[in-house]
Amino acid sequence: MIDDRLRAGIAANRTTPAQRPHTANNHAKRSARAADNRAKHSLRTPLQLARARDGGCAFPGCDRPPRWCDAHHITAWTTGGTTALHNGVLLCGYHHRLIHRREWEVRLGADGRPEFTPPHYVDTERKPRRNLYHRRT
Repeated sequence: MIDDRLRAGIAANRTTPAQRPHTANNHAKRSARAADNRAKHSLRTPLQLARARDGGCAFPGCDRPPRWCDAHHITAWTTGGTTALHNGVLLCGYHHRLIHRREWEVRLGADGRPEFTPPHYVDTERKPRRNLYHRRT
């Protein structure tokens, strides 16, 4: 008699989670949560992409790391600029304020990397400059 009850208990435990109503719901919730997490982490934000592209403050000669930087809209969003990698550059607080004073100009070069054009009093030829500090290997 004990053997029969033991066999019945073992057989009852051989069901899959989907066959057990109280665990099937939890399993579905966990699967949905995992899918949401995969979707969140597979789509990178423009800020994350700019951090990967620029490696830190993109202003020439600056060594500030990405965690000290904010994204700057090259074309301001108030004038129709989009929040996208092709319209953004990473800048530390000091250089962000410098760019907003409109003496320096920033644009993306043909290769998609930020270039900064200095004011006339810094360089009379106004040749674009790049930050090579974060690109060193």
